Amino acid sequence: MQTQKKMTAFERRTTLVNEADRKLRQVRAAVFVLASAVSLGASLSKGSHLFGYLAVGAWAIFIGTVVFHRFIRARARRLEWRTRLEARLRGLRNLIPSDELKWPFESLSAESGASERAVVRLIRDLDLIPSEQSRGGFAALFPFFLSTAGQRRFVELLTRPVGEMAELIRRQKSVQFWEKRTVLRRKILRISSTLETTLETDSLKEVARAAVAPEKAGPWLWLVVAAQVLFFTLWVVAISVSLKWIGTLGLVLWLLAYAFVARKIDIFAAYPRSMSLGRNLRVLYETAIVLNRVSHFPDAQLQAFVGDKNPIAVLKQIERASGALGLRQNPILALLINFFFPWDLFWTVRFDEARRKVADSLPSWLEGLANIETSIVLAEWNKAHGECWPEFVDPKGSAILVDAKGLAHPLLLKSKRVANDLLVTAKARNHLVTGSNMSGKSTFLRAIGLNLLLAHAGAKVTAKSFRLVPLRVESSMRPADSLADGFSSFYSEVSDLVEIVKLAEREGAVFYLIDEIFRGTNNRERRIGAEAVIRALAKTPAMGFVTTHDLDLASLEGVVSGLENHHFRDDVTDGVMTFSYEYRLGPCPSTNALKVMRTAGLPVPD
Repeated sequence: MQTQKKMTAFERRTTLVNEADRKLRQVRAAVFVLASAVSLGASLSKGSHLFGYLAVGAWAIFIGTVVFHRFIRARARRLEWRTRLEARLRGLRNLIPSDELKWPFESLSAESGASERAVVRLIRDLDLIPSEQSRGGFAALFPFFLSTAGQRRFVELLTRPVGEMAELIRRQKSVQFWEKRTVLRRKILRISSTLETTLETDSLKEVARAAVAPEKAGPWLWLVVAAQVLFFTLWVVAISVSLKWIGTLGLVLWLLAYAFVARKIDIFAAYPRSMSLGRNLRVLYETAIVLNRVSHFPDAQLQAFVGDKNPIAVLKQIERASGALGLRQNPILALLINFFFPWDLFWTVRFDEARRKVADSLPSWLEGLANIETSIVLAEWNKAHGECWPEFVDPKGSAILVDAKGLAHPLLLKSKRVANDLLVTAKARNHLVTGSNMSGKSTFLRAIGLNLLLAHAGAKVTAKSFRLVPLRVESSMRPADSLADGFSSFYSEVSDLVEIVKLAEREGAVFYLIDEIFRGTNNRERRIGAEAVIRALAKTPAMGFVTTHDLDLASLEGVVSGLENHHFRDDVTDGVMTFSYEYRLGPCPSTNALKVMRTAGLPVPD
């Protein structure tokens, strides 16, 4: 409600400012015509100073109107940016995905490494970024990124495993730091709302590496200066002795010097490159100014922006050189200045010196910016939906591996979601989940998976309490066929499970999420294959969940070490099927496939 009121206030103020802008355009035109008419009258009048005074006053009013109009326009732009930011924040609070950003993600084939395919599975199974299967996606809730490096870092933070306790604590502290600093956080988010497109960091690096002058260009600049001094000297001599050919010789030498130096220094490419680099680096410059206020806080993780690494000074040099080279937009003034001084050549050399400094430091700046972006985005997530900080415990000697109270799906609003408790212990590491269609098994697995990824990324989770050991999340929930690679969805699932079993054998703490195991084959072979996978996983230190419709698999409890039965169920009351979506202990007492068929109207016998 408060957010809606704020949006309405911004929209009302934007309407008033836009109306003022429209009226001021009319006033400017009227004052300009009036000032021009009075000036014409002053030029035609003889011996009267009245028109002169009126002309001066009219032009003063016109200049004042222009200045005020520019202020109103700047105010309108700021209101537009703030309104855009508030709309994005409202979308996050209401869990409405945005389509403003394109996410840099390339699908990987079967020839990719196992670690890369694991990332693809998590992205696909947990709907992390928009795709053909999922137009929304968790990452689409955050149209706040300044750079594509920040977007990639965000996905990496969610999907790349990390087992070091120190790194997990560092991530949490960074997000906590930005969560407490709402004003600074929103200033950086407001910078993102001014962007038409996200900063493409790969192309920016290429522009920064493109040289327009050799590393030591000073001698070439002095050569042109010497030729220019010689030119003026010879012309003075030519005029004094009345020998024009001496002046012509000076001009030829000057032009030859320019032509020779132009082979080393690309004067014509300097301006467009400086404009491109300066425009893209403007985002980094404005962000660095904000970050400069908190650079002394270690939890801010600003190592790439402190001390000698601070980019503000060198980015100012880029901006200054870009502005100086922009003089060529006025051809007459540019020719006049370059006639007396090698202006373009001088500023091209200065620009390339600053560009070289930028090229050396840009990768670390962009990496630092990406880390800050992810911390800020996760801090906004905490403010909007985070409920508790996950507590990581040392896996050595810990009987409890995952203990969650009131765990809910992060992408469901509180009014629509059902929370469940979850306990995975050393003695009950493997949960076999049975249940009816539509009873909530898949949603529950995605709730677990997404909360685990959020916890490892350093964010709050949607649970009342959450204790866990550092884990590596693996999934096989939505196997996809591939026409290009010749894969069926069944073979894709088989490949996924082979990799998960191998990882479970090799890694210490793999948390697997397997939904509807071997759904693409017949009952007999599904039963045999599923039992083999469950037994194989039970022999490893891995833990996790397998959902299935095969109630016969429930008989494995007590036979397979560490296996525990759980279920979701449905109820039929007065012919209406209802679901509690509650995670319960034990095998499912019934299924609902025939009930669903009969309810839908199919002629299925009782």
